[in-house]
Amino acid sequence: MWKYNGKVKTKFGEYDDYEYKGGYWPAASTEFLKWYTPKWFPIHIVSWDIGWKDKYNTPRYEHPGHFIIFFGSDYHKHWQFSMTVTAPDFFCNNDCTIEDHDDNYWESMLWYLHYADTYNTLNNKRDIVKARNSMMKQHWNSMQQNDIKEFKINRTGFESLYMGCGDTKDFVFVDVVSDELYDKLENENVSSNLTSYDNDKSISLTIYNEKDIENKSKLKIARSLYIKLLDDEKNNRKYVRIYFKYDNDLLNMLKNKEYSKIEITTSKYVDIGPSFKDDFLTAEAIEQIKKFYKVK
Repeated sequence: MWKYNGKVKTKFGEYDDYEYKGGYWPAASTEFLKWYTPKWFPIHIVSWDIGWKDKYNTPRYEHPGHFIIFFGSDYHKHWQFSMTVTAPDFFCNNDCTIEDHDDNYWESMLWYLHYADTYNTLNNKRDIVKARNSMMKQHWNSMQQNDIKEFKINRTGFESLYMGCGDTKDFVFVDVVSDELYDKLENENVSSNLTSYDNDKSISLTIYNEKDIENKSKLKIARSLYIKLLDDEKNNRKYVRIYFKYDNDLLNMLKNKEYSKIEITTSKYVDIGPSFKDDFLTAEAIEQIKKFYKVK
């Protein structure tokens, strides 16, 4: 699993440098093989089903099924032959650019196999039609993110906004000049009116530490609460004003430019369809469902 690259000397001493070459390690401890293999026969075999747990009476997928033969008792020096059980490849129904999660496949199967009492079968006889229909009541979603490549921070500050019912709140705002961001929000029907942008959609401002930019050490992450599009006709410039929860540290950091880099990312939740997706059904299961509704 590992290639030995020799010793590395540092001011804190020496250490062995290993380069990861692949494979799968099923245990938390690097001593696992030493504990489970005899000295004169250092071969160990593991085989297990997919890992999952129950949460709020619904299945939660944890890890895939594996069959592994380990040769050797040293974590770094052993060899292994392994097979992993993976889910079939599917794409999200509402966005063919995003590949579906393995979780969705396995949790559909787990629902069918282990939650018979939930969908009222007789004698625990599994019923694909009732399993499908009972689980389709809930929907899965996925987060779609987009990094804004070209932008300029034009102005920062704080602003008090009237929220209604006599309530006024302070916000940190950032004016962002970016055709990409402006056009994207305009296509979402955002206007010059204050628009809430903190539920299924958001804009994240990631601020990086000037002293440690190579390691991407973050100083702050702020997520939008409100936005509006503004048009500076005098300077022939369009920009987006993004409002964040008031934070004195954030305000000072932006005003005094105590950073080396800022990234802007837009995010939104995409509905990827019912939790029990028909894409996962076998030909036999599809026939059962067709027959059920034909009779009905």
